[in-house]
Amino acid sequence: EKDLLSDLQGRGLRVVELKRLTPGAGGEEVSGEEEESSLSSLFSEIPMAVILSFYEQLGFLLQAGIPIHLSLRMIMDSIKNPTLLKVIRRAIFELTEGTTFSAALAKYPKFFPPLHIHMISIGEKTGMMDKTLVNLVDLTKEMLEVKQNAVRAASYPAFIIGVSFTLIFCMVAFVFPKFADIFGSFKMK
Repeated sequence: EKDLLSDLQGRGLRVVELKRLTPGAGGEEVSGEEEESSLSSLFSEIPMAVILSFYEQLGFLLQAGIPIHLSLRMIMDSIKNPTLLKVIRRAIFELTEGTTFSAALAKYPKFFPPLHIHMISIGEKTGMMDKTLVNLVDLTKEMLEVKQNAVRAASYPAFIIGVSFTLIFCMVAFVFPKFADIFGSFKMK
């Protein structure tokens, strides 16, 4: 704030009031605690496929030599998920304040796993962010495939158990009472 105040006064401007605004579209004033609670209430899930697409687009733009903050601004136009859009807006805002991209994403562990954050951090430190994102995309695709295979492998036994319980219920509820009626009609002990 002091640097901003001295810069504005150096330009011959008289500063009446300084307010910290959120990076959102409205620019309304919000305190830090209110900002975090309002964002957490707005957060819904971001599917891993959407994050994967985000990584792919960012990696492609970085490979083309476009700086990260411009790449993020370009990607914002194509994002449909409102939660990811808010996260990217906040990341851009934090990048302008000097925070690293990995540190900006680390504030959202619900959406970006620690492994992703560490890989992005290594990419930033080595200057190979584009290659790191390509590796991260490959890794994420493999993880999604393993998860889908595990769900498919577990679905068959669940189906068999469900069919078995349904058959047992039908036998007890409908077939056995019919046998009881048949044996009762014999009038024998």
